[in-house]
Amino acid sequence: MVVEKLGFVVIAGVFTAILCGLGTLPFFFVDEISDRVTVVLWGLAGGIMLFASLFGFIVERLAEERRCKSAPGCSSASGSWSVPTV
Repeated sequence: MVVEKLGFVVIAGVFTAILCGLGTLPFFFVDEISDRVTVVLWGLAGGIMLFASLFGFIVERLAEERRCKSAPGCSSASGSWSVPTV
């Protein structure tokens, strides 16, 4: 069971590494990128990362709210959006 999950993680990591490597190939064939294109690419990358992180946090928090509302004594059921300390 654990070995299957570990195998999936390894395969996903290798797949991600291959795709990252393939994503760099176009830059070997282009000599110069204009400043305007660079700014657009930076903005695109920043927007994608911001959306992915916020979307992931919101979905996880809503799932925790749903789990906690049915559990007795859960501190998150009060509706507070405080950050738990570790």
